[in-house]
Amino acid sequence: MNASALEVFLAQLYTDDALRAAFVEAPERVARAAGLDGATLESVLRIDRDGLLMAAHSYACKRAAHGARRVRPGLRARLRDWLAR
Repeated sequence: MNASALEVFLAQLYTDDALRAAFVEAPERVARAAGLDGATLESVLRIDRDGLLMAAHSYACKRAAHGARRVRPGLRARLRDWLAR
C-alpha cells in the first residue's frame, strides 16, 4: 500500500461516520477491506481510538463553522474589485 492510499483511508476514517463506527467495531476487517496490509495494517490497528473520535468530532465542528462563515457574494465582488486596483 502506498502513502497516498493510506492518506485517503485516514481522511475517510475522520470524515465518514459509518466507516468510523465500523472501524471502531471491527478495525482489522475494515482496514483489510480498505486494502491495507503489512506494516500499514499494523500501524492503523494501533491507532488511538479515543483520539480518532475526538479528532473526527473536532473536524466536523470546524467544517460546520467554516460553512457558516461564508462571505456574501456582493462583498466578495467588491473586495475582488478593490484588490484588482
